[in-house]
Parts: sequence; C-alpha cells; structure tokens
Amino acid sequence: MSYKQITQHSSHLFISDAITAQNVAIAALQHALCEQATTCNNSCKNCMLIEQKNHPWVAWLSPENSYNVGQIDEVIGSSQFLLDAQEKRFFIFTEAHELTSACSNRLLKTIEEPHSGYYFIFITHRPQELLPTLISRCFVQQIQSKNNMHLFHDILQPFIDFTLDKPAQFMKILEKQNIKESATKEIIDQLFQHFHQKLKESIEKNNEKEQKTYLNIIVILQQSLQQLPVQGSYKLFWKNFYLTFHQQLL
Repeated sequence: MSYKQITQHSSHLFISDAITAQNVAIAALQHALCEQATTCNNSCKNCMLIEQKNHPWVAWLSPENSYNVGQIDEVIGSSQFLLDAQEKRFFIFTEAHELTSACSNRLLKTIEEPHSGYYFIFITHRPQELLPTLISRCFVQQIQSKNNMHLFHDILQPFIDFTLDKPAQFMKILEKQNIKESATKEIIDQLFQHFHQKLKESIEKNNEKEQKTYLNIIVILQQSLQQLPVQGSYKLFWKNFYLTFHQQLL
C-alpha cells in the first residue's frame, strides 16, 4: 500500500492476518507522524512510540471477547474535539470482526463524517463478519499475508517437534516476537491444522498410539480456542498452554 493513503481517507479496512496488518498499520502511522520530513528508520521519538504502541495520538483497541458499547462510546467521545491543523488522532480496531452489530451501527456516523484529523483503521482476517454498512464507509485494502508457518516458526516448533523442555526460553521468544492476544488464535489455528493432518496420517497408517496422542492434542487445542486470552493475560495463557501440552506428552 501507499503509506500516504493513511491520511487521504478517514476510515480504512485492512484485510490480512493480525501480525501483517498491524505491521502495515505501524509503518503507515510512522509515515504520517514521523518528526522528520522523510521516515527516520524508527529513530525519532514518534516512530519509536508508535512501534511500542504507546503513542498518545494512537489508540489500539482490542476486544475481550467482543467489543462492547462502552469502548465505542469512549471512541465517539474522544473524537468530538476539534483538533489543531497539524494534530491527528488514530483509532485502530485490531480485531474488527469482533465488533457486534450494535457497536458497528453506533460507529457509523462517526466514521462517515469525522472531524478533521481523526482516522479509523479496522483490521481483520474475517471481513465476511463485518457489517456491509461499515465496510462501505472504509477504504478497503487486501494486504498479502506472510507465510505464517515461517512467521511463527520459533513459536510453533517446540510443539511440532515435541521439544517442550525449555519453558523459560519459550517465554523469551514469545515476548521478543511480540506474540500477544491478537496473534494467539492464529498460532493455535496453525497448530490445529498441523495436528489434524498428523491425525489423518496416523489413521491411514493404522497407528493407534499416534492416533491417541494426536486426538488428545486436538482436544487441548479445541479447549484453548474456546478460552483465548483477554487483554493483558497472554503470558498466563501461553504458560498454561505450554505446561498442558507438555504434560500430555509425558
């Protein structure tokens, strides 16, 4: 995408996996808010704060299970103030498919006719779950996803290889790659697909021992998908998931 587009339209819909879309959003925000005339390779204060998701002009909004009306009312209230000519405010919905119909409908007027300087970015890999009326108000961009198995290789590999003997190292990798709530479901989905294929292969080989192992793992993955971390709890989720998975292999 052209990063200039981020301020040429007030509302955007980025369709891609969570990590790719958020990285594109960060780069676009840095282009818009960099303290220098051209991008500074993340060396200025603004660009560093955007990279850390701590810039005061950028609000990253994530749902617990789904977005609630209270969150939307805060956004609407915050976007009612008139800004100075050089000021900008960005609201980023990291899992837009979790917007309820009530939340989406409540946002429509605000994103259709915002005050100057306000911008809204909706991120999703499931655009079919968004209200058409919301999509119609956005500049839609389909962003090519990276190869997720490669993207999450260091996180996936201990589970795929059954090498779960270094929990401290695993948690360091988790933090280094900034794998938080938004990417957790995607990683669990990747594991689910992998072990579903392994189960299929074990059935074809008539290997009952492997079948039992893979079935038990799939149950763990299904349970994890039903209990995904809420905001701020991803470390506890991954610690418990790692230990549960490891115990299954003992």
